[in-house]
Amino acid sequence: MAGLEYDGHGFLYRGPRRGTQTLSEADYLQGAQFTANAFTQTLEQAEVQISMDGRGRCYDNIFIERLWRSIKYELIYLKAFDDGHHLSQEVSAWFHFYNRQRFHQALNYRTPDEIYFEACSKSEVMCNSY
Repeated sequence: MAGLEYDGHGFLYRGPRRGTQTLSEADYLQGAQFTANAFTQTLEQAEVQISMDGRGRCYDNIFIERLWRSIKYELIYLKAFDDGHHLSQEVSAWFHFYNRQRFHQALNYRTPDEIYFEACSKSEVMCNSY
């Protein structure tokens, strides 16, 4: 029987059970493997810088989660896509709309591009134009 397995050294893998400790789905979804001492020590030994806020910070991913919610409910769930290329084209068009044409309440009914380029014009930093 295949499943998600924990090898005891901070790593998860898919495969047949071989007497290793199996993580429950709740443990996996909470990302416990990424805060385990064995996992973080392995990263530190490889001189990988670990960037984590605190455990349970509900605001860490709120902006990206809201963005993914928007694209799912405004595009993905509403259309049938022929293939990956068609999906890629539609997602690109949606992001163009989202950044350049859609007004955002949190931005005082302005577009993200308006805010970005206004900030660029007020600073000496050169901004990218796409």
